[in-house]
Amino acid sequence: MRRARTLLLYARSVPAGLLRSLSDTIISRLHLSTSRLPDSIRRSRYAMWLEGYSSLSYVNDWRDAFAGSPRLSADLCNINDLLDMPRFMRRIRDYDLVVVLHSAAGDSMRQVRRATAALDNRRGPLVVFFGNDYRDVNPSRFFIPVELVEGFFFLMLALTLMGPGQELGRALDRIPDRVKAYTLNISGSLMGIALFAAFSWWQLSPFWWFLVVVLGLGYFVFLTPSARRSGVRWDVIGYLACIPV
Repeated sequence: MRRARTLLLYARSVPAGLLRSLSDTIISRLHLSTSRLPDSIRRSRYAMWLEGYSSLSYVNDWRDAFAGSPRLSADLCNINDLLDMPRFMRRIRDYDLVVVLHSAAGDSMRQVRRATAALDNRRGPLVVFFGNDYRDVNPSRFFIPVELVEGFFFLMLALTLMGPGQELGRALDRIPDRVKAYTLNISGSLMGIALFAAFSWWQLSPFWWFLVVVLGLGYFVFLTPSARRSGVRWDVIGYLACIPV
């Protein structure tokens, strides 16, 4: 059985920028490794730069699995290598299959985007793995303080619900029986919870979620007694403008 000629693009380290590419090109030719260094030195910033992805076994496992497949005749190319990468891109039409591993595309697509013209010139399929690695990112280190983001959304929600809430309060105040008014209020809350649970269970699209909101707002805009007595209907104009959104 003929083995498919395969170009396997991987990254020895994060594909991000000229400095990283230059260091990868030099390291791969000098065969530098941190395996013989003491642990205290291996944990340093410069040693980690030298080590790259070599400590991540799952990255090497994917590369070795493709390279060792009996159905593939694979040529390996480090996408960060300034010498190998152009050479393999010039010969890309020699390959039946081009594979971009998640080490070359998962953390950054910069080098893949630079090779777009050459990849478009291939004659075989292109398979790209993006990876599903988990990163424990602390949201408090976001450049905007998380308290400010939460406060902004709280304010937007409060302003959005202020008008319907006032209208609901006036409507309940017109009911002489306080128990009946309170019962209607609680019933509406329970109905909202039931609709939320049902829509989630049925996995409905956002169209149906917003349709309920539009119909509810339409009642207040068109059917309430105060709406019928209004003169210039700026609320109607705003309502109609929001429907396409």
